[in-house]
Amino acid sequence: MDTKLNKLLTQVDDMEEMLQLMQRSHEMMLGQFKVKLEDLKQQVETLKNEVNVVNAKPEHQPQPEPTPQPVPPAFVEKEQPSPIAVASEPEPMHAPEPARDAKPAPKPVRDIMSTFTINDRFLFLRELFDGDDQRFNETIDSIQQMANMNQVENYIADVLDWDHSNEVVKEFTRLVSLSFD
Repeated sequence: MDTKLNKLLTQVDDMEEMLQLMQRSHEMMLGQFKVKLEDLKQQVETLKNEVNVVNAKPEHQPQPEPTPQPVPPAFVEKEQPSPIAVASEPEPMHAPEPARDAKPAPKPVRDIMSTFTINDRFLFLRELFDGDDQRFNETIDSIQQMANMNQVENYIADVLDWDHSNEVVKEFTRLVSLSFD
């Protein structure tokens, strides 16, 4: 009877820990959502500014009307070729030059956390970070600052000292690599 009660209490404790972890993850995800929302607002504002620059009409300044030039008689006497017979080369297309006062587009933000499902987060927190949510977030922040996957793999091996043959480490590395296309 005591072992069944202890087992039941252990399960209740486990469920309570999971709920606490879910609450912290929810708060973390809400924070990330707010960051993404602000980034989206900035991108929309940048796009609006670019559209306004492209659509801006220069102030109307009256241009002098061109004076008609007399046609030389030799030109008039020549027979003009048929427009069908003349093959014209298409004009080369040039990309429009960016407006000088337009702000450069912001660099894309790498969001490694978006590649993890909730189950992935629970697994990684439990197996790789001993349930330490702060250490998990600090590690992800560090990895997000890295330039390529070689740096990430060196960090995992040298700093975190994780075994690359561990299936959980392999999955963590695979999901992180999705952010480094």
